[in-house]
Amino acid sequence: MLGLNYYTDGSIYIDVAGADSPWAKLIRDIYDGRIISYSIDIKPSKRFSKYDFYVKMDATKTNFNNNSIDGVSLQCAFEMFIGNDDIALIKELKRILKPLGKAVILPLYMHTHSCHYASPDFYGKGLGDKDSIEYIRWDCYGIPSSRKYSAQKLKARILDLITDLGLKYKIYVLRNKEEISEEIYLHFILEIEK
Repeated sequence: MLGLNYYTDGSIYIDVAGADSPWAKLIRDIYDGRIISYSIDIKPSKRFSKYDFYVKMDATKTNFNNNSIDGVSLQCAFEMFIGNDDIALIKELKRILKPLGKAVILPLYMHTHSCHYASPDFYGKGLGDKDSIEYIRWDCYGIPSSRKYSAQKLKARILDLITDLGLKYKIYVLRNKEEISEEIYLHFILEIEK
């Protein structure tokens, strides 16, 4: 998996579903504008609204040109793509990524079975996959559905699609998280390459 040092001057990078994350601004600041970063989300950022690179945009149908993006990341975001939006996102990545461009999804939330979590205000509203078990997330509000793939569901729904579109993928497993912090919930990372 390549870090940001892989990118060259003028590379375009998107933080998908960035919300109020400082990531796009940090990239521009640290790399002195050499990496052109954007944060896109269906809800506009309040914290970074003064920056024109924090953009209200649907990641499943962006206005970026074909083959124009060097890198994409989704950080604690992919699980929130409800319905068929996860599939639509993979198809959009195929369209916008440059040849050899990469998208990184972290964490890639997995479970022993297909399930989804909803906060109490959305529980029971049928927003998760029909064939998955719904659980309540009591620690927050405003979560319509947070998908956790089983290995079989991930393969059938996402990995086979990636391959069918002519993309490549790698799945990374973080095996030493305890050495970093016991609070880390990152177990899997999905890297997609055009």
